Amino acid sequence: MIIFYMECIYIMGIAIFCIIHHNNLRRMTYVLDAVSVIIFLIGIILPISLMLMTKVSALISTVVLILILREYRVNKKNNM
Repeated sequence: MIIFYMECIYIMGIAIFCIIHHNNLRRMTYVLDAVSVIIFLIGIILPISLMLMTKVSALISTVVLILILREYRVNKKNNM
């Protein structure tokens, strides 16, 4: 049960990271905005839903985080 709540906090943290860093990235697409909002909603709904959803949503949020970090790295190289 503790792992369940830790994954919920992790997913909500990823969503907040996506929303906060949206303004700092120039090439952020509307797709990533939509995905961040969806992940945020999943993070809110997860405590109500089944344990099966945690693994799926954690996987989705990890993929989104990797995409955002790649985008950040590309922007950092272009600014230098």
